[in-house]
Amino acid sequence: DDNIEGCSPFVGGSVGGCVVLVRRGTCYFSLKAQSAQDAGAVGILVYDNVEPTTITMMRASSDGAPLPEIPAFLITKTVGLGLRERLISGETITANMSWTPLVVWTGGPANSGGNERLSLEISNLGRLPLHWDAQPELGFTNNQAQFYTVAYPGSSDPTSEPSFIWADDLGVSFELTYFAENLADDDAQLIELPFPFPFFGQFFHRLHISSNGLLVFDPLYTPGADSSGYIPSASEPNGFVAPFWDDLVCSSITRISAGQLPSSLDGGVQTMVIQF
Repeated sequence: DDNIEGCSPFVGGSVGGCVVLVRRGTCYFSLKAQSAQDAGAVGILVYDNVEPTTITMMRASSDGAPLPEIPAFLITKTVGLGLRERLISGETITANMSWTPLVVWTGGPANSGGNERLSLEISNLGRLPLHWDAQPELGFTNNQAQFYTVAYPGSSDPTSEPSFIWADDLGVSFELTYFAENLADDDAQLIELPFPFPFFGQFFHRLHISSNGLLVFDPLYTPGADSSGYIPSASEPNGFVAPFWDDLVCSSITRISAGQLPSSLDGGVQTMVIQF
């Protein structure tokens, strides 16, 4: 308790070979970790002094001092106090400290048979062995401002909307009657795609067609959560294409159709058309 925030040097070799538990506050996170490292600790856990935790990254000093090399993690106040009570009671706790995965975004191959290559430089600044692997995963919960913007691919001017061309080859059999029959308002229908569709590094086999003019790939999408919005935005929905986005209400004469163009008309590229 004399150094509960870890801002003073640890003395007496009491933390050698240990993971140190300290409370957030008073000094930089990097100073807490450096003090623990200088005393021979192999890691440090900093528990928050507020609930809930309001930061996602531990700040380092800007004075140019070398950064500590031991792993350091921020945990919640509740978890930290729980660990502290267990330690005070005399319990020995084993900590397994693993770094948060690094997320790298790539547009991915143009089709399921293509390849996409990228490289990462991985180095280990600590004294413990580094074990790592790579796993492709899509995260629509990232900051959408990094990924989304208004654009019209295929238009002569990508910043200007193209002229719409109606696909006369989509007959009544391709009509999604759900919207007109239910006078859909802030609703959506989930459909199966006729081929895997690449979108932000992952292939999708289904999508929601929203009555508000959105095509949503995000599996966590909730119909009705898209009545208004703008691009870019950190708010839901995520993972979508917005050809006709507005707060729309369907009537009995509404026609929304979805279907794959016949091979004789797709120019050799599998093409699905969705019309509002």
